[in-house]
Amino acid sequence: MQTKDIIIFIIIIVLIGGAAFLVFNNKTGSEFYTLEESRTIASNWIKENSPTYRYDGSKLNFKESYELDLVDCEDCYQFLFSFQSNHGGYGDRTGKMVTQVITDHEILVTIEHGEVTKAVTDSKFNEIEGELISSSEIKLTDVEEYLKNNICDLTDREEVLGGQFMVYKILFLNDQVALVEYEDGHKAYVARVDFEMNQGVTVDKFTTLESDKFTVEKISQVDFKETGNLTKPEGEWTLVYEKPGQPALTKNLEITEDSICINEVSDLENSEVCNTDNWEVGDRVKVFGKELNEEEIKVWFLKFN
Repeated sequence: MQTKDIIIFIIIIVLIGGAAFLVFNNKTGSEFYTLEESRTIASNWIKENSPTYRYDGSKLNFKESYELDLVDCEDCYQFLFSFQSNHGGYGDRTGKMVTQVITDHEILVTIEHGEVTKAVTDSKFNEIEGELISSSEIKLTDVEEYLKNNICDLTDREEVLGGQFMVYKILFLNDQVALVEYEDGHKAYVARVDFEMNQGVTVDKFTTLESDKFTVEKISQVDFKETGNLTKPEGEWTLVYEKPGQPALTKNLEITEDSICINEVSDLENSEVCNTDNWEVGDRVKVFGKELNEEEIKVWFLKFN
């Protein structure tokens, strides 16, 4: 082989190796955030966006970090910080009566791919939504953690090809029943989980569903979960719902032959395709769907309260 051919061959090998390295280390083409970079993002977010800290917080101090064991999320972390407030309470307390007392706080910030997805102070206040977390929400968080930690023991399915079951999404239909999407990296399933919250979390029944009504495709696409009332302005069904500190919000509902209406959670498996002829203005419902744009939701599940 001539010297020129050898040089060309070496260059080709180097280029192929470099490309393989980039693909291996950047599977999705998105930027990878280190633990330190994510910690800085969390700290800056608290200073710039946390309503509790921005109102009268000081002495922000990093305490501990945790790497989250999530599928396809190698740069997902949680960071625990402490800080002090000059007054009692949470959030932006402008114009409110407050106690003038130095108050210690802890805030846990979740970072996924360089973005803050959750920030909770003292396990009581949602800094992103700017509202106190209800006791039922706190308990549901316990259920969520329990299911994630025990999914391998709860399911009746076997892991395949060396995979390990992990929970991807949980939809709470009420405070006793949830739909859970889980998979082992090869096969994905949806299960109905009946649970209780007393002294701890107890799962009464875990049933993997074999139904085209509650599919992995539907569950995985849900990015909108809100409770409100049905209205029908201009002949289009619309959900009216509320969020703290905001005027009434609305979303137009796109109903298709795949939209499932749940009348009784206890009879979940017999839920049927939504028939809007049976709906009434003012009905209280919880909508699970995919946000198509700022104004419209594709409804996957609609539960009557």
